[in-house]
Amino acid sequence: MTYASAPILFTPNPSTDNGPALTALLIAGERWIQIAGDSCPIGTTVVMRDNNGLPANNLVIEPAPGIESVLIDVSGIGRDPLAQSNPSYAAFEYDGNFAEASFLTAEAVSGTMICEVDDGSLYSAGDWILVSDASTDPQNYLLPIDGPMEVRQVIAINGDELTVDRAWKRNHAINVIVALAVPFFGGSFRGLQFTGDATVGFHMHMARGCQFSDITATAWSGGTMLLVDGGGADNIVTDCYCVGVEPGGGSAQNAWGVSLEGQDGTRLYRSGGQRCAQGVVANYCIDTLLIEPYAHSNTTNILIGFESLRTNVLRPYTATPILHDSLISGDSIDCQIFSPRIFAGLSPSEISNRQLPIQQSADATDYIRITTIEGEDRQLLSNSVIARQPDGSISDFTFEIKSSTNYSGNFKATNALRSWLFGMLGAAGSENFTIVDLTAGFTRLSINATGSVSCGGNLNPFQGGVFDVGEVLTPWRSGYFNAEVHAFGGFHVAAKKVVGSRRTGWAGDTGTAKRSANGTYAATAGATYNQAAMQALMDAVRDATQTQKAIKDDLIAHGLIGT
Repeated sequence: MTYASAPILFTPNPSTDNGPALTALLIAGERWIQIAGDSCPIGTTVVMRDNNGLPANNLVIEPAPGIESVLIDVSGIGRDPLAQSNPSYAAFEYDGNFAEASFLTAEAVSGTMICEVDDGSLYSAGDWILVSDASTDPQNYLLPIDGPMEVRQVIAINGDELTVDRAWKRNHAINVIVALAVPFFGGSFRGLQFTGDATVGFHMHMARGCQFSDITATAWSGGTMLLVDGGGADNIVTDCYCVGVEPGGGSAQNAWGVSLEGQDGTRLYRSGGQRCAQGVVANYCIDTLLIEPYAHSNTTNILIGFESLRTNVLRPYTATPILHDSLISGDSIDCQIFSPRIFAGLSPSEISNRQLPIQQSADATDYIRITTIEGEDRQLLSNSVIARQPDGSISDFTFEIKSSTNYSGNFKATNALRSWLFGMLGAAGSENFTIVDLTAGFTRLSINATGSVSCGGNLNPFQGGVFDVGEVLTPWRSGYFNAEVHAFGGFHVAAKKVVGSRRTGWAGDTGTAKRSANGTYAATAGATYNQAAMQALMDAVRDATQTQKAIKDDLIAHGLIGT
C-alpha cells in the first residue's frame, strides 16, 4: 500500500460548490488532499474514482495543518425526489463499481472455498466478486440488493466452478447473484463536519482497510452522516459522531447517525449519534465489533440487524431512547451486547450544536481531561465544551481543564435560559477564578489567589446544607460581601449554632433609647425611704428600660427578633 509522499493544499471557496474542483484533483491523480479552509460547501457529489473510473485507492482527505475540522455544507446536493433513501445523493461517494455477471447454480457452503455459477467464462482469476443473498432473481436482475452478502477474490476457475481466496462464512443459496465489484483500498478520511440536507454525508461501498475518524455533523438535517456500505472489510471508524435534528426517514429527518452495512471484520470505536432514527447501526455484518459506541435520544440508540453474524457491542453508552435502547434483530446470530453503560453526557465534546466523542490526545498542550469511575483518563480538544446528559447526571466523571496560556482555560455552560462562563478570565496574568453570568452581563463570583472572595448578587448555599469556607487548619479569617447573604439553616462557630432564624412575637418599645454606659445598681433597702433614695431607684429603672429599648431596637433592626 503506497500513499502520496506530499499533500496538495486545496483552498475551498466558502461561497460556491467545491465538488467539481475536488473531483478534478482526483482525476488528475492527487491522492493526499488537505483542505486549507474551514468551510467547503459541496453541491456536486465527489465521486472518488480516477480518470479510468477506477477507485482512487490510498486517498487521504483531511484538513490542512492548523484547521481542526472542515465544515461541509451539502445543501446543494439534497435528496432524490423519487427515492429519499438513494445514497448516491452524497457529498463523497464510491459506489463499488458493481457489474453484472452470473449466479449460483449450487449452494455455496460455509467453510468451503468454492462456488458454482451458471457461466464461469464471465470471470477471471483476480476478479473480486460479491455474493448478494437478497438478489435472487437472476433472469431479471443481476446486481446486488441490500441484505446479507460476502465479498471474495477469485483465485482459480475450473469451468463454471470458482475458487475464492477465503472460506465462506455464510451459506449462499441457488440463484443468488454473483456480481463483479472493485474494492476501494486504504483510504483515510478525517476532520470533516457535515451540515445541511443530503441523503448521506460520506458514502462508501467496498471499502477495505479504510479509516474514518473525527467525522461529525452540526445542524445536520440529512439522512445518514456516515454510511460505510456493503462489501467492506477491515475498516476502522473512530470518533465519528452525528448530532441530528429530528429522528425519522422523511425529508429533513435523520435516519442513521453512523451506519455499517455488509461489513466483515470492521471495527467502530467511540462513535455514534443522537436525535436520529438509529444512532449506531450494523446491518448484515459479519465478525464486526462496536467498542464504546455513544448514542442517546434516538428512536433506537443501537441496532444490530438483518442477519448480522457474530457482530458484538462492547461497553455501549446509551440513554433516553424514544423507543428502543439497544436492539438485536431476531434473525441475527451470535450477536451480543456486553457491559452496557449509562450515557453520562459525555460522548464528550459539544461545540455549538456539534457533539464529538472522547478522543485520546495525550500529548496535547491544551486539553480537557475526563477521569471516569473506572479510572480511565481521557482527554478532549481544548476548545470543547462538555455536555450534560438529559437526565442531569455527570457524577461519574471528573473534569480537568488545562491551558498553556496564563489567561484562558475556561468552561462554558449554556442552555435555553441562561449562559455562564467559569474559569480564569480576564487579562493575561489573571489568577482569579471567576463565574460570569453572560446572560446578565456581569461577574457573579470571583476568588483571587490569596483567598479573597468578591460576590456580585446574592450568595445562596444549597438549601438545608452547610456553607463551609476554608480548611481545618487555615479557616477563612475574613470576608467582604457587597451583597446579601441568605442562610437557610443557621450560622455556626466551632460547630455550635450562634445565629438562627428570627424569633417572632416581639414589638418595639416606645420612648427614649439609651446606648451609653450605665452603672450597676448597688443600693440596699433601709428602714425608711427618703426622696433621694426613691430618686436613685427611679433613675436606675429609667436607665434599665431605656437600655432595654435600645437593645430591642437594635435586635429588631438586625432582624434577629421581630413581629
